[in-house]
This record gives sequence, structure tokens and C-alpha cells, in this order.
Amino acid sequence: MPPSMSLKAEEPGNNFAITIRGKLLQKHLAEGTLFGVDQNEGQYRVVSRDVGVRLTTGTGSRHPY
Repeated sequence: MPPSMSLKAEEPGNNFAITIRGKLLQKHLAEGTLFGVDQNEGQYRVVSRDVGVRLTTGTGSRHPY
């Protein structure tokens, strides 16, 4: 998905919330408490540019935000 079409993780507004184990994604990103594992099993801190959101409608058309 092109970055220009993505909704920034820090700015979801009041329309939805993403949580991981009960904690808002934005809080994980701000506190640096979310990590990923790459193909070589190396650990890295997930930052906002690693996260994208795409919403779809019930009609099957896609609206990237």
C-alpha cells in the first residue's frame, strides 16, 4: 500500500482503536514496547512507519486509509 494512502497509526481519530493485549497501539509505539522479528530472527522495535491500516467495505471495494 502506498504510504500516501495509509492512515498514520498516531492519528486514528475517534473512529477506531487498535489494541494489543489491551493496550492501544499508539501507546505501544510511543513507549517503544512493541517488537517484531525479521526473517533472520533478529528483533527490532516496531515504529509507526511499520504500521498501516486498510479498511474494506462490505461490497468488496477497498478504501485504503
